[in-house]
Amino acid sequence: MLKYKVKSEGAVLLNTNRIDFLASIKDKTECIDNEYFDFEKRIFGAKYASAPENYQEFLQFFKRDFHLFSARKDEKLIGCAFLDVVVPNQIYYLRVLGVDLKFRGLGISASIIEMMANALPRSSIIAFVSETDVVEDILLKNGSFRKKEFKKTEPPVVYEIISYNPKLKKANEGCEIIGYYKTHSGSKINGKLYIVERI
Repeated sequence: MLKYKVKSEGAVLLNTNRIDFLASIKDKTECIDNEYFDFEKRIFGAKYASAPENYQEFLQFFKRDFHLFSARKDEKLIGCAFLDVVVPNQIYYLRVLGVDLKFRGLGISASIIEMMANALPRSSIIAFVSETDVVEDILLKNGSFRKKEFKKTEPPVVYEIISYNPKLKKANEGCEIIGYYKTHSGSKINGKLYIVERI
């Protein structure tokens, strides 16, 4: 497993097996290059209908500071994660975690999670929605996170998470959110709310 040191003033860039990994903290006023939105559309756009097209559209939904973790091969973006800051140093929302299909199975997502773990303070919370347990499994496998039950999570934390993303109010007792994702055909797919804690 790679080891990363995220500098408070910006980012650190490492190279291993010709794949570059970058971790950076972004202010909400910083513009994001459209290649990240092109990447998200390439990874998720075939199935889901709601990926932002560009930075302006992104700002309509996400107006927080965020951590951006990326992996590149020959300068091409092949993996990334957006981790939005809900409450600084306490609560985060994992908006995107994805790796290009051609590069899956190489440990890239695990390396991105390792950067994420090193960037976050202990006891901080990450919330996210997914169709399956895959993302949670990757986070837990890292060893720096543990599962946290939503209904046992402190009310102020729940309030902040739901305030960030009002769609999460629809989560039932099993944390399932009916019709969370919208497809191009107009049909809807259920999602599930997950919470993990940095240990």
